[in-house]
Amino acid sequence: MLSEEEQKSDVFKFWKFITANMRPLLLYSLCGAAFGLIATFFIPKEYKSYGIIFPPSSNSIDNSIDFPNFGYDLEADRLIQILNSYEIRDSVIQQFGLVDYFEVDKTQPEWMDELMKKYYKNIKFERTPAMSVLITARTKNPKLSADIVNYIIAAADILREKIYKKNIGEAYQNATQDYESQRTLVDSVDLDLGRKLKQNKLSSLLFLMSDAQISFDMDKLSAVNTASDASIGSDIIAFKSMYELLKEYRTRFVKVKKTYSNPIPKLFVINYGEANFKKISPSFTINTGIGFLFALFVTASILFFKNASKHD
Repeated sequence: MLSEEEQKSDVFKFWKFITANMRPLLLYSLCGAAFGLIATFFIPKEYKSYGIIFPPSSNSIDNSIDFPNFGYDLEADRLIQILNSYEIRDSVIQQFGLVDYFEVDKTQPEWMDELMKKYYKNIKFERTPAMSVLITARTKNPKLSADIVNYIIAAADILREKIYKKNIGEAYQNATQDYESQRTLVDSVDLDLGRKLKQNKLSSLLFLMSDAQISFDMDKLSAVNTASDASIGSDIIAFKSMYELLKEYRTRFVKVKKTYSNPIPKLFVINYGEANFKKISPSFTINTGIGFLFALFVTASILFFKNASKHD
């Protein structure tokens, strides 16, 4: 550790170096600042647009009506995963011709990696403290930035519904198959049993096969057993069991069909992307400051080593 005297000696040498070389340090630093200022005019301008969206708390339109809440971290994280999906990314790249826009050379073997780096550098998705999702797009054209943001919002809704419908599509097919098969079976048995009752002059018992007769009239069924076809009573009971199963299948089919047919709730859009003509890059202040500091550092280094070589 340096002593107090040594520290004072170093500070004195530093200020002596600065005062002795003040002119070249200031001159070349100002030249560097001027160069940074001039270079700013030749750097392409970039414009940013942003959109803010909230995911709904449920994929059910009925639940969203009853409980219109949003702002949950889990739904926001899931939405960001959708926004980062290959399907949306590739759709955006194709829709706006980003391969040509980013000037990616497809003849190079690493062209896809370069494209991905530029895509995720200029198009970002972030979760905010309010649990919304912020979509930003940065391009050289303010309208293009806004169009990309709004396209992504629309594409996210389409992909969300596609994923949801794919998940329940198999359940809908199974419910449809079960219902249609059971209905065909019930219709067939209904026809045969009705014909059998008429043949045995028991048409008055047709009401036992109706939807309204849930509980069986055991006295009437006992009377059936004395008829010429003693199996009719058990046939009616078996038919009623089939019919009850059909009603269960029908209830499930109607419920799944409604879920499959209804659209899912759309994203809550707080802000759509708008064309902002105030550039975010390049910055005259930042580039001038960088030029000044860089030139100051280079000049000081050269002078320091030059003075050190003289003393050696």
